[in-house]
Formats: sequence, structure tokens, C-alpha cells
Amino acid sequence: MVIQERAVCAVPMEFYTGSRVLSGQISYQVGSRVSELLNGLVAAERPVKSGFIGLSDCVHLENAGDSKQERTVYVRKSAIQLAAISDSNAGRGAGADVSWKGYPLVHKKPVVVTLDLPRYTVTGNVHCREGQTILDVLDDERTFLPLTSATITFGNNLEYTRPFVAVNKRDIESIRE
Repeated sequence: MVIQERAVCAVPMEFYTGSRVLSGQISYQVGSRVSELLNGLVAAERPVKSGFIGLSDCVHLENAGDSKQERTVYVRKSAIQLAAISDSNAGRGAGADVSWKGYPLVHKKPVVVTLDLPRYTVTGNVHCREGQTILDVLDDERTFLPLTSATITFGNNLEYTRPFVAVNKRDIESIRE
């Protein structure tokens, strides 16, 4: 029996926690999605069963504006308020296997929402199947809510636009359509 290893890809990510922003790369198997990795539906390149996710070539951006670089940092998934793909070219289908065709195609409608978190405000598109409401998406068992074309706001001054953001639903204080 021959076991064929799947290719591994690296995607530039930012993890926003209550005290810092961590920027680096996550590695996982081609054909998986970032949201599946965060929600524990697929394993990372090296499976970690403790609820942590590895970020390589990591830069910490602290509250005071200080930064520090580390080779690898393991971040507890429950501490991540939101995770963002930082490269606009990597957003659509990050990690997707281009030869794989997911039929039947499920059409979804983008719904613009604004999420209030303890430290951040995120505005972006949640994608709902026909007949599905935002409340249905929030009641889904997955921990992280995926948004596309998202703007992350810190306080009143700083804004960043990202192609993909996954928000930890446990940290959502309110959601506006």
C-alpha cells in the first residue's frame, strides 16, 4: 500500500487577541480551508490536539506598540478573537486544491454585517445559503464565523481591509445587518 502525502501550503495570517496582534504564517495541507483548520475540521501540517495553532515567522505587536519576532508561536484558538489572511492575493480559496471540484455548487448570498468585539469592530460579508439567516449562521456549531471583504477597526482611528477574516463567535458582543 502506497500512502501519498498531500502538499502543504503556507498562508500569511494575523491573529488578533485581547492584548496583541500576532503576524506570521500557518501551514496546512492543500485542499483544506483556513476556516476548517480554525474550527478543528481538518488537521494542521503537524496535528496539535491541545487547542493550539502554530504561527511561524511570527511578529508580536503589543499594546504599547513594541514588536518582537519569534520563530514559532503556538496560540490557543480560544484566545483568538479574529484571524485574518493578511495577503490580498491569498484570500480567495486559500489552501484550495485547484484540481478539486466541489460539486454540487452551493450558491450563497453575501450579507453585509458589522460585528462588535471587545477590542475590534469588523464589517464584512457573511455568506448565507438560500433561506438561511444570520441567526442560523451564528447558531451553527462552528466556533469561527468566516467573513470576506472585511474591514477591521481598532478604536476610532486604525482600519485594515482583509480578504478573509474568521471571527471567534464567543467574542461577538453584537451583530448588525
